[in-house]
Formats: sequence, structure tokens, C-alpha cells
Amino acid sequence: IYVNGVLANSAIRANWSTANLQNFYLGRSFNSLTGAMNASVDDLKIYNRALSQADITSLFTNNTLSSQNFNQNNLEVLLYPNPVNDILNIETDLVLKVVEIYNIQGQKVMSSTQKQVNISELSSGIYMIKIQNTDNTIATKKFVKQ
Repeated sequence: IYVNGVLANSAIRANWSTANLQNFYLGRSFNSLTGAMNASVDDLKIYNRALSQADITSLFTNNTLSSQNFNQNNLEVLLYPNPVNDILNIETDLVLKVVEIYNIQGQKVMSSTQKQVNISELSSGIYMIKIQNTDNTIATKKFVKQ
């Protein structure tokens, strides 16, 4: 357990598993109903491996979302119609390099280079479209397939 990037406590628990309906406790002694933790947790991450001190330091130091300009290096595009049945139109003045469509699980399901994309074969649902122009500027948008 690390607090503000500094190791506070550690233990080896070889048999911790939630796969067999075993309970996982955070904030109290492993074999006790007492000894509750009086604290707030604002950033909890559970890994399937031991992290090094360098990993912890990096996570602690770089755990903020910031940008000078969120629109910097973003391609301006308009998608229509949205929701869409068959043809998704991409409106932009720039030349497209690639258009990739991802399902909600993050799997790429289509790829194109056209400003009109036939999505009639896709199942109904929510998708993300990543549009990249020839200058490698990228736009990512959400659309709904009816």
C-alpha cells in the first residue's frame, strides 16, 4: 500500500482471489473485523503484478489530466446523421488518411478512407470513430448505429 507515492505497508498474500467468491477487504486487517481504516481513498488501482518503486513514482507524479489546449492537433469534423442507419457522412475540408470504427469493447470493426462510410453491416449500438487526415491530425467521435 502506497500513500502519496510512498510505501506505507506491504504483505504477501498468495491466496487472494475473488474468483471463488472470496471477499476482498480494503481498509481493515485481513483476519480481523476490527482495526478499520479511518481515511479517504481517491485513487485505487489494483494490478495483477507487483509494481516497482519506479512504477509507483511515475503513477503518482503523472496521474493528472492536463493540456494547454484540448483542441490542439485535433481534426475538426462533423458526423451526420447521428444516429445513423446505413451511410455515415464525415464532413471536413481536409483529405482523409484513414477512418477506423471501433465497437464499445474497443475492437476495430471497420476501416475506410472515404468520407461516406457504409455501416449497414454493423449491429445496432454505440461506436467510436477515429478519423485521421494526411497531416496525422486525429478526431475521435461517438456515433449511434440504429
